[in-house]
Amino acid sequence: MPPAEQTRERAVQPPRAGVLQGMLHGRSALAAALVALGLAHLYFHASYTLDDAYITFRYARNLAGGLGLVYNPGDHVKGYSNTLYTLFMTLPELLGSRDPIAFSKRIGALSFVWVCVLGYLLYAREERPELRDRGVYVLAWLATCAALAVHFIGGLETGLHTALVFAAVLRRVREQDGASAPWSALLFAGVVWSRPEGILIFAAATLHDLLWRTRSGKFAGRDLWFYFVPPAAYAAELVLSRWYYGAPFPQTYYAKAGATRDALDALRVLWAGLRAQLHAGAYLARGTDSIAIGWAGWLILPLAFVSRRTLRRNFALLFALLAQLVFVVRAGDDWAPAFRFGVPLIPLFVVLLVEALGNIAALGRGHQRLLLAALTAAGLAFSLPRQWRDSELIQKQQPVNARNKLVQGRSFTALAPAGITLSSFDIGGQGYAAGGFDILDTVGLTVRETTGCRDRMLPRCVRYAELIRPELVRMHNNKRRDAFVSSTVRKLEPYLELDGGKVLLARQLVLLSELPAWARARDSSELGGARLIGDDLPVAVLASEASQLELFWKRSDAAVDPLLARRLEWHGPGGHYSAQASDLVWKRAGSAGGWSTELIFLDRANVVAPAKPGSYELLLVVGSQRLVLDRVEVLAVDPAARRAEQLASQAAASWVGGQALVAFQHWGRSAELGRRAPIGYHAAVAQYAREQRSRAETLVSSDRLAALRLAQQAKRLLHRAYWESGRASAALHHEIEANAELRRKLIEAELESL
Repeated sequence: MPPAEQTRERAVQPPRAGVLQGMLHGRSALAAALVALGLAHLYFHASYTLDDAYITFRYARNLAGGLGLVYNPGDHVKGYSNTLYTLFMTLPELLGSRDPIAFSKRIGALSFVWVCVLGYLLYAREERPELRDRGVYVLAWLATCAALAVHFIGGLETGLHTALVFAAVLRRVREQDGASAPWSALLFAGVVWSRPEGILIFAAATLHDLLWRTRSGKFAGRDLWFYFVPPAAYAAELVLSRWYYGAPFPQTYYAKAGATRDALDALRVLWAGLRAQLHAGAYLARGTDSIAIGWAGWLILPLAFVSRRTLRRNFALLFALLAQLVFVVRAGDDWAPAFRFGVPLIPLFVVLLVEALGNIAALGRGHQRLLLAALTAAGLAFSLPRQWRDSELIQKQQPVNARNKLVQGRSFTALAPAGITLSSFDIGGQGYAAGGFDILDTVGLTVRETTGCRDRMLPRCVRYAELIRPELVRMHNNKRRDAFVSSTVRKLEPYLELDGGKVLLARQLVLLSELPAWARARDSSELGGARLIGDDLPVAVLASEASQLELFWKRSDAAVDPLLARRLEWHGPGGHYSAQASDLVWKRAGSAGGWSTELIFLDRANVVAPAKPGSYELLLVVGSQRLVLDRVEVLAVDPAARRAEQLASQAAASWVGGQALVAFQHWGRSAELGRRAPIGYHAAVAQYAREQRSRAETLVSSDRLAALRLAQQAKRLLHRAYWESGRASAALHHEIEANAELRRKLIEAELESL
């Protein structure tokens, strides 16, 4: 650069000390206030969590628990599309958090601050005050945007991905100016690992970079890092996914996106999608209305490219924005509110919008600052009522809110023990809260075998559901959130018509021919039209903790309706307490057909122990009848740990004595009390399951279905041991994988015979 130009460059750039001093001025104080306003906007939506966040959390929990990145133990299906975020969310799981949502919301809030800081610093060192003002106006748009507030705090990866995109694009523009290290390579690697469509944004940034360098002739060896690292990171994820999951792309791609035959077909699909998005009421049209000043914002956007001073940077932002638009058009629509797929383009759009307004204001020579302030105020005055209405409506309705799904999932745990299979239309909060259940997602997000069941492969899907035998089927329509499989859903997914489409509890789950080995037989007691003949009460429970107990009934000739109102109570130190936390078995299946006087009904209930330790009587109350079931010790943490060791010793003795199922029951109780897997528990379960697998393998050639049933019985014990303990030992993990492989081969063989 000639000496004269160097002098001019130094004159344009204010010294660093001047920037630091400027932070004490009113503009920086206003910027800080706007960031605080934006954080308050996020806090307004803090109680709202999008249901899909818990899909990520369940994958993270299983990774932290030693099972790997799987949703169901042993099933290698990539049901997430946010690898980097999923790995981040493993941290609270490793630290023992029971609900990682607080950590996820902190990531979202920090990502929002990061975006705001980048937007403000974009103009902080400009020489002219009217240019420095633009940083404040960028923050004003960001702080009031409902879509940003909802999705940065909603629990998903959207906020982090948006911040990475904005940071990576701006960093690469800075690297084009001088000899700075290409840190944008790592930022773009984060972009492509945070969302699959991130590779489109990197491709757009690469195209922009190559066009500028070809025109300017400025190439350097360090640029190779930028060109090599992000695609290498993307390729590495595809290869690892292909190796670990059997498919390179997330299962959402195969389950939801229509495939294209070739590049020409892809362009045709994009063009058709773009035309569809331009119609009133389409996803892009709705999103455009929600992020700023509607289509007017897009119409004035070309004015951002009038000034040569920021032409290169603005084109970099535009290229990235268009890349995200390609994804929006290809996706077509989304179940989440507030333009979720468009959120990553909002900071890019806002900067270009402010640039366009600034270039319009530049026409008013001598009054640029006042005119830009007036234009921004007018735009915000037009936008703010819409933004506030959207924020209020979303917060009031909270569509697809995880809170409702978590409640549903927890209630299901009263229906069955860990290890069973739940077929469901919802796999987020419901699947996370019903932690001990394997989840069969009806649209194919957790299993590849049900991909495409809505419009093709229906006989295969019906047969798969028959082979899996989900013990519990849970669906709902949008009008009655507590309704089990609706006629609308059955029309969409006909194979769910199995067993009438109501709560499907397999006969072996609730109707037994004899008491199981671990149950305690008791003198028959007549209550409410049925006889209580056995129970499986814990000898001790942890204070304030929930646990599950089992009661075994035989039907009398009398009606069983009075049992629908049965309840449990604690009687002990300080008075009487309700014991029952949730109970759905009688309400959903107790009066169902098929319960003859010869069969035993297995009744499960969740009970919550009193907060005060001591010895309590657990009473069963049916109408005016009261029956003392047993005396149960309610223990504090340290005594509970000692009792857990005693139960583990009893389990080991039962195991040596050949009573495997009794041993597993004692070990399970020990795990509940001690909050960790007792020594020997996982090894014993793995050994027992291995023996069952060997028996199943001998039947493969003669009776595949019998072999499958044996493997499924062992699967329930394996998965139950994992969920009760919260972690999988190496032996348990190995047998879970081996069992899953056998079941997969048997099922594939049955499906191929169709």
